[in-house]
Amino acid sequence: MDPSSPHPDPRPQPPDKPLPQDCCDSGCQMCVNDVYAAELEGYRLALALWLKRHPEADPVVEPASSGRHPAD
Repeated sequence: MDPSSPHPDPRPQPPDKPLPQDCCDSGCQMCVNDVYAAELEGYRLALALWLKRHPEADPVVEPASSGRHPAD
């Protein structure tokens, strides 16, 4: 495999958590927090499946955030 080519099965990346000001608190049907919760559930499922395909990977290590918000 060419070392310069991207990994054919990259580790799933977690979704960006919405910032507090991203929610308008008006009860939207598709609230950004609900969308995030659904994306997070999908990410966790994708990560579990990926870890089954990559048993050598550390299941606890999270890749660095995309930088949308500062680290806690």
